[in-house]
Amino acid sequence: MNLNFDHEAAVAAQTIIEQIGAGESENLIRKALGVVQEDGVYAAALYLYAKGSDKGGKILDVLLTKANDVTGQPVPSGKTARLAYLTQHVTGNLPTLLLVKSLWEQTLIYARYAAKIS
Repeated sequence: MNLNFDHEAAVAAQTIIEQIGAGESENLIRKALGVVQEDGVYAAALYLYAKGSDKGGKILDVLLTKANDVTGQPVPSGKTARLAYLTQHVTGNLPTLLLVKSLWEQTLIYARYAAKIS
């Protein structure tokens, strides 16, 4: 696997901002970043689903696409299937988990800054 994390995170952050807009999205992005950093990727997915908003779902869609870039496994549709995907293909393998966590953190950091300037 040869991902340029900085580039991938920057592109994903731009996609997030294009899809959800800026403004009040900064708060949701900041909180999601805190969950990733403190509790991990699975907890972040749960948090974004628990927000019940379209914006949370769109953020998670982009983040799961980045997880797919790391795992090479297609991301299924549906909340339960996506959580199972994270359990089976991401959290079950420590090196993969650490890569995905780093990529999600960097993506959300860039998205947070992009939301501030938009």
